[in-house]
Amino acid sequence: MSIDDLSKQVSSLLEGDFLKRLFAASIDNLKDRSNPLRINNFSFSLRSVIDNILKASSPSEEIQLCSWFDPEIHTFKQSDKTVPNRESQLKYAIQFGVDDDFVMNDLNVDVSKHIKELKKAYERLNAYTHITEKTFGTDEIKANSIIQNILQSLHDFLSLIQSFKAELFKALEEKVYNAVDFQAMYETLLPLDEIASHHSIEEIYLDNYKIKSIDSVFIRVESKGKISVVHQFGSNSDLKNDDGAEVDQEYPFDCNIAFYCSDPTDWDAEESNFSVDTSKWWDGYYDETEL
Repeated sequence: MSIDDLSKQVSSLLEGDFLKRLFAASIDNLKDRSNPLRINNFSFSLRSVIDNILKASSPSEEIQLCSWFDPEIHTFKQSDKTVPNRESQLKYAIQFGVDDDFVMNDLNVDVSKHIKELKKAYERLNAYTHITEKTFGTDEIKANSIIQNILQSLHDFLSLIQSFKAELFKALEEKVYNAVDFQAMYETLLPLDEIASHHSIEEIYLDNYKIKSIDSVFIRVESKGKISVVHQFGSNSDLKNDDGAEVDQEYPFDCNIAFYCSDPTDWDAEESNFSVDTSKWWDGYYDETEL
């Protein structure tokens, strides 16, 4: 793929106007083929693009809360502090706090391969940012080969961030169904209790779900659907004596689920919630005592 084509694809994967403009300015450095600092200026500005991506997507405090975080492997000394290293920043930018075994075995994603490739690209950018006799005035053919490899690594890294979320979305499907069922059955649904003293849930239909956010601890999923219930007015004996009634109804619901990053097959019921919209039941209703 040519440098121009790679540049367009990388730009399309960047989020935010600032990053897009900074990246475009980095590429503009390549247009002046007569400038012996062409690749050096490009390297300095593209390194800033990567730094800004990681600063926005990989907060140090979040990295250190991940189950995969190992201070022996994922830190380095900066002044008098121990801080997450570049490897851990790249890893968090891709998989957040999601467990390594789940990423490898359930999602079939090899994160380490892409981390190594972008680390090499970053080291190459560092080398050309520091201008020496060896890095000054690099000939165009060699420079273009280096630039192409760096852009390819950045493109693959940004593409993996998107595809990771897509694979995670698919892997959670059955787990979302199970979590929605559980929350509906075991949560106290006050809007249903306000209509009748007894109700039974007949069916739960999940229409859609999406990953709202991922951090070091939780994968938060929003889901929507419909719940089919039977309202019971009166006791069981009232029903037998024809003094009670049962009414079938269907209502929309929202269910927010907090899956554990350390084990995405499980979720935190306390951090999750199921809400039912029963407003259609009350349409046209008025309380005679308020007249």
